[in-house]
Amino acid sequence: MAEFQRIGDGPGGDGASPGEGGILSWATRVVRSMCCGTVTVGPRVILVGRLLGEGGYAFVHEATDTETGEHLALKRIVCQTADQLDAAQHEVRLHQRLGSHPHLMPLIASAVVPSRVGGGAQDVLMLMPLARGGTLADAIRAKAAVGAHISERQVLSTLAQTASALAHLHGAGGVSHRDVKPANVLLDVGSAPAPPSSAVADWEDRLPTITLIDYGSAGPAAVRCCSRSDALRLQDEASRQCSMAYRAPELWEPPSDGGGSNGNGRGAAGGSAGDGGGSVGVLASEPAARGSDAADDDDFNPFAG
Repeated sequence: MAEFQRIGDGPGGDGASPGEGGILSWATRVVRSMCCGTVTVGPRVILVGRLLGEGGYAFVHEATDTETGEHLALKRIVCQTADQLDAAQHEVRLHQRLGSHPHLMPLIASAVVPSRVGGGAQDVLMLMPLARGGTLADAIRAKAAVGAHISERQVLSTLAQTASALAHLHGAGGVSHRDVKPANVLLDVGSAPAPPSSAVADWEDRLPTITLIDYGSAGPAAVRCCSRSDALRLQDEASRQCSMAYRAPELWEPPSDGGGSNGNGRGAAGGSAGDGGGSVGVLASEPAARGSDAADDDDFNPFAG
C-alpha cells in the first residue's frame, strides 16, 4: 500500500470537478473539503477534523465523538470500483476477525456511505483510536536530520512489540501483514515509563508502546507455490502490495518447487527464506535506527510493556 503522507494546512479545491491533476487530485480536494462536517459511523456521530495523512485513495482525519468529546482517527477509503470496495471491506473484516491485541490497532466502528466524490463512489469509514506520537518513520527522519540514532534499547523494544503483533496476526488470524515498515508502526510514549536511571521525561529516554497499522496489503499467512506460474503470480502481487524497501526477501523471487512462503521471511513449512530476517529484519536494519549504545543492561527486557 502507498505510504501515508502527513498533510499540512493548505488551500483546498472546491471539488466541483476533477479538473487539473486527474481524479485522484480531485478526490483529495473533496475529502479535504469534508473537514468540520459530521458523519455517522456505527452508533457514533463523528465530527470530522483536519486531514492527518493520505495514501492512494485512503485518507485519515482527526475526528471527535460529538457525544463524548473523545478524540479519534477516521480512516476514509474512497472506492470507485467494486474491486476497491471489496478490498476495503476485506480490511474491515480483518480488523473484526483479529480481535484485541496490545500492539494491533483496534477498530471501534465502521460504515459504508455514499462518497462526496460522486459518480456512484462509496466511502468505507473506519473509526480508530487517535495516536499522537507519530510513526517510527517520523522518529527515524527526525533523528537522521540531526545525525543521531534511535537508541538500541528502543530498537529492541520496538522489534519485540512488532514481533508480538505479527505472531498474533499469523497465529490467531492466519494472516500475513505484507507491508511491515516504519510508516506502519505508530509510537505512543504517553503511558510508556521512562527507564529508572533517566531523569529526562521525554520520548528520547522512554520505551514507546507501538501499534502496527494498515491491513490494506494483508493476505493469507501461507501461500504455496507449486509451479513457476504460481511464483510469478506471487511476485507480481508482492510488487503491487508490498513496499519495495521493506519487502520480505523471498518475495523478490518466490520458490516454485512446491514449497511455500508466508511473506514474512519464513517458508510455509518453517524453513528460512533468506538471511535477512524477513520484513522485520529489514525494518531493524533501517540505517537511522542503528546506534552505538549497546543494550548491555542485564535488567533490560525488550518484551516488557
